[in-house]
Amino acid sequence: MLFMKPNLEEMNKYIYGDEWANLWQKYFAYRPTTNDAVKFLSELAPNGKVLELGVGSGRIALPLSESGMRVTGLDSSTAMLSYLQKNDQKNAVQVVVGNAEKFELKDKDFDLVYFVSWGLHALLSEEKVRGCFESVNKHLNNHGLFVIECMHYEGYKFSDRTLQIAGMDTGLAVLSGEMRNLDAQLLLNTYVFLRDNETPRVHTSASHYWTTEQLDTMAGEAGFDFVQAYGSWGKISLTNKTPNMIRLYQRK
Repeated sequence: MLFMKPNLEEMNKYIYGDEWANLWQKYFAYRPTTNDAVKFLSELAPNGKVLELGVGSGRIALPLSESGMRVTGLDSSTAMLSYLQKNDQKNAVQVVVGNAEKFELKDKDFDLVYFVSWGLHALLSEEKVRGCFESVNKHLNNHGLFVIECMHYEGYKFSDRTLQIAGMDTGLAVLSGEMRNLDAQLLLNTYVFLRDNETPRVHTSASHYWTTEQLDTMAGEAGFDFVQAYGSWGKISLTNKTPNMIRLYQRK
């Protein structure tokens, strides 16, 4: 085992360029949970004004806008936002370049803010996560909702230091793996793309995971009340075997 000290912030910046945006569209843009997520969110604020943090290429934002919701999408990756703008033929989603850890928008009367795909875990310090909660609180109307899709630490099975086949196609194998720093609550992730007769590509990222109690404490101190939690967008119960979590908070 190597004892390395990776630059976590640089590791995450590394994946936000054009190449990763292209790979994302090719291999990760489709999620079988998308329809359930759109239904879940649209029912919370029918025809409402909503903000997505880490909007990416608009996997959730675009169908929400088609359902009648007024959607603003914030993301730090201009490469991902360019895909959103290409896909948004009606210019229905208002695009903002910015960071989820701290943002200041003109509109501060959103009915709903949501952060999906474990995006919160890309904020690598308690200070940044607290900053996210505080920024969201400032941009919600009275009793507005904040919805987070994140790791359920108490139910997640870590596959520490093991490479697995994440997907295959003709002449292609995609491997994935992770390493955990238990004391720092950090998870290092990698995807290795092996295509026949091509140079292998390696993409790495870092995530900071939190216990449920830690999340609720930070949310409460930022001015939120806990409302409800589920194990999926389909509203299955949250158990100690559920790796994913949908957590709802309401502005006090």
